[in-house]
Amino acid sequence: MGSLDPAVHSDAQVVEAVLAGNREAYAVLVQRYQRPIYNFCYRMLGSREEAEDATQEAFVKAFAHLGRFKSGEPFRPWLYRIAANACTDRLRRRGRVVDAGADDYRLEQAPDPQAGPEETLERQEQVVQLRSAIAALPEAYRQLVIMAHLQHMSYNDLIRVTGLPMTIIKNRLYRARLMLKEALVGDGPPAAAGLRVAQAGGGDGP
Repeated sequence: MGSLDPAVHSDAQVVEAVLAGNREAYAVLVQRYQRPIYNFCYRMLGSREEAEDATQEAFVKAFAHLGRFKSGEPFRPWLYRIAANACTDRLRRRGRVVDAGADDYRLEQAPDPQAGPEETLERQEQVVQLRSAIAALPEAYRQLVIMAHLQHMSYNDLIRVTGLPMTIIKNRLYRARLMLKEALVGDGPPAAAGLRVAQAGGGDGP
């Protein structure tokens, strides 16, 4: 038995191969999700070291409990739920202090080729303000904002990760956007205004 081609095999096929005894195939899932899981953990924890530890813990636990994974369900939100629990445990142990100033904590924003130096600097400042505002959100709100707006999860996947009903998820995201807007008021057009949630549906791809 050997590794599978990440470009060819779906999550479900890889999981099936691992459960059939091809342990090496699990490397495909690690390769596929290591970076987004690390980014999620870093944005939750604000620490490189803790994010690396939480990411490793998530993949180890997912492998150990792969037999509990329900066939037919998407793997991505199941893995994120494990990672979210790992982050929550760490935040509780250290009293929830999130450092938003580290270089790795970045929000992707495509540069505008038509923007001048002053406009570019202003947008960069807005990104810094937004990431600080996200880090200051209560954990339950921050987690949803990161998954929905920064990692483009659908409402269906948010339900799978959190176990919350749609109404509560939408309410928390709405309140989170209000908190972000309040934190950014007076700094020009808030970057938070462009936050959107992916349409309910897919979300199982890398």
